[in-house]
Amino acid sequence: MSVVVYVFGSYCFHVVQLTSVLIRTRSLSQTLDFFYENIMSVQSIDTVSSCEIVGSDYEMLKPQSPNLSSKSEVICSFSFKEPVPGTAFIITGVVLKSCERFSINLLTASSKQDVALHFNPRLPQNYIVRNSKISGHWGEEETWSQFSARYDLFRGHRFSIEILITDHEILMGVNGKHFGAFAHRLPFRKINAIEVKGDVKEVAIDQMYRDTYPQVPIENIPSEEPSKDVKFKIVPYIAKISGGFTRNKIIHIYAKVKMLPHSITINLQQTPYFWPHPVIPLHINPRFSNQGGRHIICRNSWANGRWMKEERTDLMAHDLSPGKFFKMSIERRFDDYAIQVNGKLFAEYSFRCDANIVDTINIFGDICLKKIWIEEKTFN
Repeated sequence: MSVVVYVFGSYCFHVVQLTSVLIRTRSLSQTLDFFYENIMSVQSIDTVSSCEIVGSDYEMLKPQSPNLSSKSEVICSFSFKEPVPGTAFIITGVVLKSCERFSINLLTASSKQDVALHFNPRLPQNYIVRNSKISGHWGEEETWSQFSARYDLFRGHRFSIEILITDHEILMGVNGKHFGAFAHRLPFRKINAIEVKGDVKEVAIDQMYRDTYPQVPIENIPSEEPSKDVKFKIVPYIAKISGGFTRNKIIHIYAKVKMLPHSITINLQQTPYFWPHPVIPLHINPRFSNQGGRHIICRNSWANGRWMKEERTDLMAHDLSPGKFFKMSIERRFDDYAIQVNGKLFAEYSFRCDANIVDTINIFGDICLKKIWIEEKTFN
């Protein structure tokens, strides 16, 4: 008997025949691993929104609430004094070869021991859940992230996860790369303990203080277009702009939009950090609706501790499309930025703060970055 697996996504629908031998000899997690490795990679699909195995004893695959997990044994934990912004925890260990999931919990001193952050990698589903528990009740799960950890957590391999507490949110990094942020749902000063549960071993937790985050080596944007055979760059991509982004300089970006995209972010900013929050004279943010709605590109600036008013333009299918390459050019002019997409002027954005402070570009989200270089116009 063959088994039919339906995979649903916003841009795709696939029916895949799997033999009964595969189902009988593999666990559900192994079957899904096979599915990701042999089917998903071919189709270049990034996520599965739902999966049903028809004609077998397996139920519909769907995210389980954290309190339903059988992974309740505490592997490692310790308590600490009231944290301050900049308090960081580095959790290291080894993912078990049979790993289904594990969790890192920041706990509070409340009588019901509320969970300020539940960081829960689920390897079969290929995502990381973030949540909190207040007065005994779990809140709304967050599963999407602009920063994919899909290729960073492997069964049988070591891992390093950083949890950083700031004034407004908790920042998370996986194996040296920024993963995402979780806005505080509880007062962070009530957090007094951390614990690790689930399918991991050799776990250690170190506490430290950070002045900046993340701690990553920074390269300079090349001044010439790279060769055609370059490899895709690691995203988030953070690079310094040698000499600053001065007038008549143009940054060229050649990249591909991922399948099933949510958004892409390109920031021209001061300093190469996520925290403390940098001043961002130019924020370019293509947003893709997965429900058949409008695709837009937003422009904005961050200064004086806040975002300003957004400018929005509808995104046409021929501009940025899932799975397709595009070229974006950003030119600094006398009093504005000119943004071109695929050789056509897309938008002009007037300066809202000091443009001379820009010394870094930060690119992240649903993008595969192939090439980036900077050009300086010369005039005869």
